Amino acid sequence: MSDSHSLANAIDVCNVAINSCSSEAAVSGKFLVQEITHDSCKLCWDGKYEETTTDIVLIGVGKASVEFLSAIMKRLVEKNCRHLVRGGIAVTKFGSNQDLKQKDARSLLSENGITCIESTHPEISNQSHDSVVAIKHALGDASKRLEGDKPVFLVVVTGGTSALCCDPADGVSIEDMTQLNRMLLESGADIHRINKVRRSLDR
Repeated sequence: MSDSHSLANAIDVCNVAINSCSSEAAVSGKFLVQEITHDSCKLCWDGKYEETTTDIVLIGVGKASVEFLSAIMKRLVEKNCRHLVRGGIAVTKFGSNQDLKQKDARSLLSENGITCIESTHPEISNQSHDSVVAIKHALGDASKRLEGDKPVFLVVVTGGTSALCCDPADGVSIEDMTQLNRMLLESGADIHRINKVRRSLDR
C-alpha cells in the first residue's frame, strides 16, 4: 500500500472517530422521543430512563453544552414535541459563538426559549459564580411556573464545567478560588489533580 493510500485511510479512520463522538451522533443514538398525545411525550435515554411528561426544561453546562442541547432540541422538533419545551439555560465558554455551527445551535435554542450565557475557561472568575446564580434562577423560575405539573429537566454536563461554574464553599470567596485556580494552572498539574483540589472548596 502506498504512503498516500495509508494517509487517506488514516484520515478516514480519524473522521469516523470524530463523527462518532459528535453531539449529534451521541444524542441520535441514545435519546428517543415518542409523541403520545399533542400535549405529552415519552422520553427515553439509552434504554434505561423513561419518563412521560407534558413539560420539558433544558439545562446545559460545559464547552459542548450548546451543541448537545441543540441536538436534543432537534430530536424534539422532529417528533413534534417542540411546544413542550418550557425554556432553560446553557452555560458555555466565552468566544465560542464565533464558530458557525455554534451560532446555528444557539439560534435554535434561543428560538425555543433557552438562554445561552458565557463564562470563563480555564480561568475561574466572577462570571463563574454568576453562572451558578443564573442556573439556580432558571431552575427556580421553571419550578415555580410549572408548579403542580411534573416537568422533566434534561441536564447536560460536558467538559469545562468546573471552571465555567463555581460556587465556593462557606468561608471561601470567588476571589480565593480565582487565585487558587491560577496557581494550579501555572503549576503544571494535570486536570485531575486540579479538579480534586477545586472540588474540595466548591459546593
